[in-house]
Amino acid sequence: GGGAGRGVAGGGGGRGGHGLACAVAATERGPRPRAAVWGVMLGRAHELEALAGRASWPVGIGVSVTGTVGRRNGTVGFAPNLAWRHAEFGETLAKLAAPDLPVVVGNDADLAVLAEHSRGSGRDCDDLVYVIGRIGVGAGIIVNGSPLRGHDGHAREIGHNIVDRSGPACPWRQRGCVA
Repeated sequence: GGGAGRGVAGGGGGRGGHGLACAVAATERGPRPRAAVWGVMLGRAHELEALAGRASWPVGIGVSVTGTVGRRNGTVGFAPNLAWRHAEFGETLAKLAAPDLPVVVGNDADLAVLAEHSRGSGRDCDDLVYVIGRIGVGAGIIVNGSPLRGHDGHAREIGHNIVDRSGPACPWRQRGCVA
């Protein structure tokens, strides 16, 4: 594998969260052209289809992205590790996928907190914060049993909050941020 945050992984799951298949492709660190990432993802999808066998069929595609993601259309607003801004990722992936196969793109921390809340150690919690630090720092937040999104969908973006203006420079031209 490519290590945390340096690969494209795909997984197929059955009812109740039972894993059916997994396919991983290592990628190089740094900016990635969108078409290259889409190609790798579709390749993993075809691998998963073959691994899962004829008894299984896809009911949707879910993608986790480090960065800000529009929840209505899957547009990646900003993904610094990929050097993407305003990438119409979900819409393009939907056009490349099989017809009538739903595509959902979400922020990695938001999806992780939903998984913990529905199936993990946060199952019995009404309020839950999940902090992730594989690439930068992000958080997913559940309040009163529902995801906290904020007015623009980015309530949990904590990585670029400045904590010390004289702190070290980050790769995204800021100083002293959390990430």
